[in-house]
Amino acid sequence: MSAYQKTYPKLDKHPDSDEVKNLIANGESPNEIAKMLTRRYPEDSSLWISHSYMYLYRKDKHPELAGAKRRGQYAYRSAKRKGIVQTVNLPDVDIGTRIMELTGQEPKPPEPRMWIPDEQLISWMSGVDGFVQFVEDMIIERGEHVKLQNYQVEMAEKFLKYDRVGIVAGGQVGKDFMMQNFIIWWAVTHAGSTQMIVCSAQAQTDALKSRIEDKLAFSGELNYTYAGSKAKPVALISLKNGAQMLFFTAKAQIAGYTNVDLIWLNEARFIRDDEVARVSPLLGIGGGKMFVLSRPLYRKGFFWEFIDRIPEAQTMKIPTEMNIYFDRKVIEADRSTMSPHLFKADYMAEFSDAGSAFFSDKAIEDCSKVDYDFKTMVPEEGWTYSIGIDPARLRDVSTMIVIGHHEKKDKYKVFHINGFNPDVGESSQSVQFSYINMLDRSFGAKYIVPENTGMGGPYTEALTEEWKRWNTMSRIEPYDTHGIVPKIDLYEWARQIVDRKKIQIPREARILIHQLKMTQFGATDSGKVRVETPVTDDYADAFCLALYAFKKPFEIGIGSARREVKRLPRVSR
Repeated sequence: MSAYQKTYPKLDKHPDSDEVKNLIANGESPNEIAKMLTRRYPEDSSLWISHSYMYLYRKDKHPELAGAKRRGQYAYRSAKRKGIVQTVNLPDVDIGTRIMELTGQEPKPPEPRMWIPDEQLISWMSGVDGFVQFVEDMIIERGEHVKLQNYQVEMAEKFLKYDRVGIVAGGQVGKDFMMQNFIIWWAVTHAGSTQMIVCSAQAQTDALKSRIEDKLAFSGELNYTYAGSKAKPVALISLKNGAQMLFFTAKAQIAGYTNVDLIWLNEARFIRDDEVARVSPLLGIGGGKMFVLSRPLYRKGFFWEFIDRIPEAQTMKIPTEMNIYFDRKVIEADRSTMSPHLFKADYMAEFSDAGSAFFSDKAIEDCSKVDYDFKTMVPEEGWTYSIGIDPARLRDVSTMIVIGHHEKKDKYKVFHINGFNPDVGESSQSVQFSYINMLDRSFGAKYIVPENTGMGGPYTEALTEEWKRWNTMSRIEPYDTHGIVPKIDLYEWARQIVDRKKIQIPREARILIHQLKMTQFGATDSGKVRVETPVTDDYADAFCLALYAFKKPFEIGIGSARREVKRLPRVSR
């Protein structure tokens, strides 16, 4: 054993020598000790000790602890044997910084840590005033410290004062922003606490977790509270004080957790009663709180029941106009162009009347119990396919849904759903027609059924001309929904299939499922019956159009025409 390995002058002369040696003797990781020293002395690298140096010390002085198989330790030993590294006392700097020094570049000096006085830390514990102070001190957005608006302070007051809180939010009021800030503040100021964040869809869960991680990383001193995160088996963020934040989707099998302090249900309009039933019992031990936040939809389902029917729930409605930073001109412009129901939900934070349901909620839920991928374009053997298309109108989404029919089993299945949103520049007909052609080539659709009413007329005519140019084998079968009879006939056929539970709808197709649930009987000013939805019907229409192709006999709508096209053999793929 070399003399270098028997004496450790840098460690012996270090001002924290006794503490470091005790940590090593008690089994603390040299990696963690090295990180601790760099944080303790951010501006004096001479007081840093490399983890490799401490691994050698541990092997020499505490061989009983050196059995831990650490990749860093073995990499260092291997490099040492090969002569790649030298056993000399070097500052613990990364190789990138060393290369900069060797090539004459000036390394960026480490940023000094912000020292927060004890009095300031204690002030964060003083209820809602402490939360507001914490946010203004620590949360940075777009490079600036945050200043909360009055309604956001009121939200925090309710979170602190009550055990059940429901927030009905319009668009752009900072609902998620407030959740993130409160979640972080609670975790920092409540050591060992557990918070459970439940979103309706995986994408929402991932986005919320990522934004909280970003706030911890880019808000100065908060970064030093961060202990780690992981995605499996349960997505979580943990802090050094033992606090943890767990992230789930509503469909997840949530069990085995007790003493949950806070449960957050986000975008609750898309969360079902049976999904909430898995979550609420977790508050039974420890007396935790539940906060339910969402934009509204209609007067039925879990979110409406929570807001309207639970006496102990404290609720708050936040229309978009309460946000002083949101442009009032946009609100007024949308007031005249959006459907009244959609405007009330998105801007006024008001629920829509659900009326008399056309589809049974239970039947829809029975048809949508299975979760499967509906984004890919993968056909299955034994199925015949049709594509239903609802072209966009104003703020609606141009929607395409592929449904398959298995004739032997007499079963139906939704295979693919896609919406082209005009708000983000996806309204180009050429792009949509190319997508329809791709769907057709993937599934070998027997029928393509676009709605042939209003804006759908020119759309269908252009699509038919495009089909002639492409020489496709599929048939364009426009369906004209002028008048109540064709519309009810279209929806009635779909309702029969749903009521008999003969169709499989992906559980994650939230927009389609909720539009079907919102479909209702209504009446015009003249008293005529009509089918309508409180918000919009683009996904529901496309669903019904795709299903209608399998009605026997398939009767195309009023005024539509079948166009015969020269058929060419399909190119094998």
